[in-house]
Amino acid sequence: EPDRAAGPLRQRVRRRVAGRVLLVGDAAGYVDALTGEGLGLAFAAARLLAGSVAADRPGDYEEQWRRT
Repeated sequence: EPDRAAGPLRQRVRRRVAGRVLLVGDAAGYVDALTGEGLGLAFAAARLLAGSVAADRPGDYEEQWRRT
C-alpha cells in the first residue's frame, strides 16, 4: 500500500480561559501538537498561567498569552 499522510493539522481555540478551565501548551493551540515543537513555548505559557492563577486573576492569562 502507498504511504499516506495528512497535515498540517491546525488546532485553533478562540479562548484559553473559560470558567475554571485554562488551556496551556498544545491544548492552547500555540503550535501544531503533532510536530514535536513548542516545548519552550509551553513552559513559558505555563509560567504565565501559574502567575495568573497565583494572583487569583486567571483572566489575565488570556491577555498575556495573546501578547507572547
